[in-house]
Amino acid sequence: PHPNLLVGGAVGQGKSNLLLGIIYGLAARYSPDELEFHLLDFKRGLEFKRFAPDAEGRNWLPHVKVLSLESNQAFGVAVLRHVDDEMERRSRLFKAAGANSLNAYRALTSEPLPRVVLVIDEFHALFEGDDHLVEAAVDLMAKLAKQGRAYGIHLLLASQTTSGVRGLAVKGDSIFAQFPLRLSLKNTPQESQAILSEGNKAAAT
Repeated sequence: PHPNLLVGGAVGQGKSNLLLGIIYGLAARYSPDELEFHLLDFKRGLEFKRFAPDAEGRNWLPHVKVLSLESNQAFGVAVLRHVDDEMERRSRLFKAAGANSLNAYRALTSEPLPRVVLVIDEFHALFEGDDHLVEAAVDLMAKLAKQGRAYGIHLLLASQTTSGVRGLAVKGDSIFAQFPLRLSLKNTPQESQAILSEGNKAAAT
């Protein structure tokens, strides 16, 4: 019932630790056949580096299919496009199997098609800078947020700021409407309302 999660919080309030807890918790509960992660870190890999192979090429998180430790806007848009392509592929699979959901597809085919969770830390970086890339990011994010759930694709977006992001001025409300689950750590009154709801300043206190 709650396909996507939006997380906010000021610098130093534990937002990245929260994301790690969610990722580890899901990985402990579900096998790589059931769940895969696409991780984008716009903080230069400070937190998500632990999911990559160590110096000996061992101890990576097997659920992780995409791991970007030095994300830039162009690569981020490429990952969104990749996930969109996967959604289109699943659409064709579901139609061929006569399924209208991931659970139905699994039941009809016995195929272990995993859920996909796209986690983007400091996602606002996708919507600032090159206008062409911003436009592509907005369109892809809107499509994934609205249609992804039916195909087992989910978004977890985290940022210290969502208010005043230029690229989200037009479609921001329609994108965030697809995020019924909101969580904000300590933040300013303005950001608290941007993450939670208009008039909700609870995260500031």
